[in-house]
Amino acid sequence: MKRIPPQVSLRGVRLSQGLTGAQMAELIAERTGEPVSPKTIFNAENGEQGIGNRLLVAWAEALKLNPRDVRQDSGMRELIAEVDGNAAA
Repeated sequence: MKRIPPQVSLRGVRLSQGLTGAQMAELIAERTGEPVSPKTIFNAENGEQGIGNRLLVAWAEALKLNPRDVRQDSGMRELIAEVDGNAAA
């Protein structure tokens, strides 16, 4: 099954903030309360491993991104846009 990459490059954002994969793993683990290995970071950034919503949200927050900007499911992006549109009306 082909993996769909996030809307933004998590690796690019991580590197632009000067974070190593190990540092990213630590930040995510702090937010989730669960251990995350640097190998998980590497594999996810390369599209070799999918990541769950909880990990994706923690990852985005650790990079100071809105989780909606890194959500992989296009159906979810459309739902969020619809809800945001209704809230503004």
